[in-house]
Amino acid sequence: MFLKMSAKHIRIFLLFVWLIILFWQTQPLSLIQEYAGFAFLGLLGAIFANATGAGGGVVFVPFSINWSFQLPVLWLPVLPFSVAV
Repeated sequence: MFLKMSAKHIRIFLLFVWLIILFWQTQPLSLIQEYAGFAFLGLLGAIFANATGAGGGVVFVPFSINWSFQLPVLWLPVLPFSVAV
């Protein structure tokens, strides 16, 4: 027989596994400080991926070319195309 697990139980289980792996590291707070920006970027990319036809390219393409206003030649052709799709 299979156990009946709801989505809530699976989420709680995955959260505990993630926390155990995180706190198993030697410096968990340092890891959180160093990589929290990537977690935010992934969340933002997922929101844009579900909301636009361009998908995560709206977020990930400018980030992958180290988007800044000093590099207008690189990001100007790519960004409007990502938004327009």
